[in-house]
Formats: sequence, C-alpha cells, structure tokens
Amino acid sequence: MTPLRAAFAHFREVTQALAELSEHQQVMALKFALFRAFERVHDAQYRGRSVEAELAELKAKTALRDEVHDAFAQHLHEELVHATRALAQDDYEKELHAVSVELLSKTGQCEALDQLCRSLVVTLERAADEHVADVELSESIEPSAHPHARASA
Repeated sequence: MTPLRAAFAHFREVTQALAELSEHQQVMALKFALFRAFERVHDAQYRGRSVEAELAELKAKTALRDEVHDAFAQHLHEELVHATRALAQDDYEKELHAVSVELLSKTGQCEALDQLCRSLVVTLERAADEHVADVELSESIEPSAHPHARASA
C-alpha cells in the first residue's frame, strides 16, 4: 500500500469512529488526530534530517578515504618508480662491473703480450748481436772463406 493510500485509510478509520460522537467531541478527536499526524510528520522530518546528516557524514568519510587511498596509490607508484630505477641502476652497475673486469682482463692480457713482445725484441736483438759477432769473428779468422773476401782478392 502506498503512503497516500495508507493515510487515506487511516483518515477513514478516524472519521468512521466519529459518527457516534457529538460535534464538539468530533472536533476534539479530529484535532487530536491532526496533532498525532503533525507528530508523525515531525518525527519523519527529524528522521529525514538525521538520515541526511548521516549520509553527509558518510560522504565526507568516503571522500577522505578516497583521498587517503589516492595518496597511498601515489606513494606506491612513487615507490615502484624508485624501485624500478634502483633495479635499473643495479643492472647498470653490474654491467659496468662486468665491463670493468673484462677491461682489466684485457689490459692484463695486453701487458702480458707487450712483455712478450719486448722479450722477443730483446731475444732478437741478442740473436742479431750474436750473429753479427759470429760473422765478425769468422771474418777475422778466415778472411778467404768469406765469399765477399774471395771476390776482392
């Protein structure tokens, strides 16, 4: 039953019960019924205002919760960006370390190769000096055995 039909049904109940009363009693009964109706309206308005206040409070709490949630989400996003950058930096540092180790290894290999080359140069110089000394010694011992010496003699 709709609220309007319920109010009309209540009105009919009140007016049917008034038929047996005197006019003064009917007026008093109607005034009392009107007073009770005003009380119900006042109660309904009070409950309506209470519900509206509660709704406003809930909306404020929801808005505050949304702000806190948004701030927390922003904070988490910033932490994620920071962590991603830290991981990228860590990867970069690991790669840089690997390249540094490889550079040191190659530098060591180059130094070893350079040392080997110097040693070979020294060995070749000694061999050349010994060969020159052997040739000079053999020329001084046997000038005729030398092919250039025979041609000039």
